[in-house]
Amino acid sequence: TALQEQGAPVYLERSRRGGHAWLFFDKAIAGKHARRFGKGILSALRRTPPEEMELQRVRNQLEASGIRRLRSNFGLAIQLAESESLFGDWTHTFRFFQAMETVTPGDIQRVVQEYFREDQRTVAVLARPEAPVEGEER
Repeated sequence: TALQEQGAPVYLERSRRGGHAWLFFDKAIAGKHARRFGKGILSALRRTPPEEMELQRVRNQLEASGIRRLRSNFGLAIQLAESESLFGDWTHTFRFFQAMETVTPGDIQRVVQEYFREDQRTVAVLARPEAPVEGEER
């Protein structure tokens, strides 16, 4: 994705209600900066849909991830269980990638405008605690 091209690690994850984008930074940032960053991404998508090539890269990443999971019996079991728990149907595993091919850049923009609203957004910042200073209690 464009974020990965900028060196920002991104992990896309499907869920029962759509999906999540996990962004990782190499150092801790304040929550207000994480919120501003996320808001900027969504604002850009509201104005301009992603390019087809960028959308195809995301499809490729999701498909490659799905195929890697199917390399072992354990991975297949996890994938089938995930489809059953998220979508109520284990056969969704095999239909997901076909459905992804029908998504257009306009669909992405429409969904961002309709569902990614301030009242539905959650931004969490996870940071490791500072190392304790010698002689100081936590």
